[in-house]
Amino acid sequence: MNQIRENTEQPQVKSNQEEASQGSTFGRRLAHFLGGEYLSRDRVKRFYPFLIYLAFLCILYISNTYYAEKTIRKISRTKSQIDELTVERIAVMQQLQTLQRASYLAEKLKNSGIREATVPPEKLFFDESETGLSEQAK
Repeated sequence: MNQIRENTEQPQVKSNQEEASQGSTFGRRLAHFLGGEYLSRDRVKRFYPFLIYLAFLCILYISNTYYAEKTIRKISRTKSQIDELTVERIAVMQQLQTLQRASYLAEKLKNSGIREATVPPEKLFFDESETGLSEQAK
């Protein structure tokens, strides 16, 4: 006679802990690292001075980069000021040359009664006895 067998086997339900243990090793390691236990091990404690040294070097490197960029900006600003001053100097030199031309001076002084010399200048010679100056006064 046929008897109905009752299924005595129950389906196995996996617990959350078993699922986590079967998960990826990366996930477990990340959870372990973020948990903070990793940093309290004696092996890791030996590297604290070195990690502090590396952090100091990183801060030094960043500050050096900021200082270099600041210096580059300052040099650039100075170069632009030099260019502006060079252009201004050239303009002033042109104005000075224009003002020093004999024809320009003669035109400006025409109304004041001062004329351009037509006779070339002559060199004057004096004897020391005529001037009355002694050797000490020279």
